[in-house]
Amino acid sequence: MTSNGPLTRFPALRRRMYRDPPSDLRPSRLATVLAHAGTALELGVPIAFLLTPLGTPPVAAVLLMLALHGYITSNVPMGVPIEWNFAVVYGGFALFWAHPEVSVTSIAPLPSRPSSG
Repeated sequence: MTSNGPLTRFPALRRRMYRDPPSDLRPSRLATVLAHAGTALELGVPIAFLLTPLGTPPVAAVLLMLALHGYITSNVPMGVPIEWNFAVVYGGFALFWAHPEVSVTSIAPLPSRPSSG
């Protein structure tokens, strides 16, 4: 995704994503480190939201979420529903930023309605 993204315009940076292009197109150490950092960020975002105390706006978690989904969107990945990234960012703001006082344990199911039959 990064080696052919529109923001990676420098050929030297694109070449650094591979071991020895064009003969060896396996990921380089840089690409491997970036991949592991992306995995850590993707796992770290929900953990950051969970560790934010109730009633406190989750500034760090929202910044991590924006960094992750902004990076994904900026690379214009092919075959990925890009609107999902916008929906997740909107959901993060709507659920965690607008209502930081609501805990998961305080959410209850809706009462069932009597059947009209």
